[in-house]
Amino acid sequence: MQRYVTDVENSGGGWVVFMFHSVCSNCGTTLATSEANLKALLDWLQPRSANGTTVKTVGDVMGPPAPPPTPSAPANTAKPKVSGVAQSGQTLTTTDGTWTGSPAPTYAYQWNRCDTTCSPISGATKGSYTLVADDVGKTVTATVTATNASGSETSTSDPTATVTTPPPAPAQPVLNGMFETGSLVSWTAAGALEGVTTSGPHLGSYASLLGASTPTNGDSTIAQTVTVPSGATTLSFWYLVNCPDNVRYDWATAKLKDNTTGTTTTPLAKTCNTTNTWKKVSAAVTAGHSYTLTLVNHDENYPGDATSTKFDDVAVG
Repeated sequence: MQRYVTDVENSGGGWVVFMFHSVCSNCGTTLATSEANLKALLDWLQPRSANGTTVKTVGDVMGPPAPPPTPSAPANTAKPKVSGVAQSGQTLTTTDGTWTGSPAPTYAYQWNRCDTTCSPISGATKGSYTLVADDVGKTVTATVTATNASGSETSTSDPTATVTTPPPAPAQPVLNGMFETGSLVSWTAAGALEGVTTSGPHLGSYASLLGASTPTNGDSTIAQTVTVPSGATTLSFWYLVNCPDNVRYDWATAKLKDNTTGTTTTPLAKTCNTTNTWKKVSAAVTAGHSYTLTLVNHDENYPGDATSTKFDDVAVG
């Protein structure tokens, strides 16, 4: 320890910090020294004041610890702020606002429905609130209560805009997309064999069925042309293929032609399996464009491995 001090003295000065967790004899802990060693060090340091070396405790250097803050009740300096879309079905959230007070306060919430006056909404006591039909035509506020050991105080947000109903969903452009008419009406059928079935539809009572449990020769297809409404971005459908053959010979597939741009994509590549599982296919579409969706089942007409495909729940959204 003495060498650390002399090294600093000889290099022009600086701080040397000694930290002892314990002062005891034979205590067997790290960062400990005995009373004798500590006394010897202090005795050695005392005359070195002539060299400008002084001994200070941490308290001498840092000063006394800061006193704890004086307890005080919460006081609001910036009121809560509500964010979100003022529309039935949408979720609003509130900030706590800004508060002083010691100790730091905890917060409780109450949402209010306002017309000429505001009334608490039953059960709406969290930091977020989902608007309901009763809120339509009214505004909503959030009241935050801050509490600590010295007291409590409340602050209320500005009211939201008047709550509205959501806009109606665009009309579904796919006609008979769930085949619940029990027929292929609104679809153009072509090829070997096309129809509907009540056996294991994806949803509802019917699904389209292309091909059959007995061999058919070539493609069986149904197609429909739709114009994508504003706000829609996806065309989707579900399919279940029963293909005991190889995809080289039998398959299910789907093609989607953008009639506006003239491009064709294949949202369902040629597929052949017997997993007997409904699967969903989705494809991106552009609002305002016209599309033709063609759903296909192909069977090579070979005895013993007939292939058929069910398609269901075709929709744009």
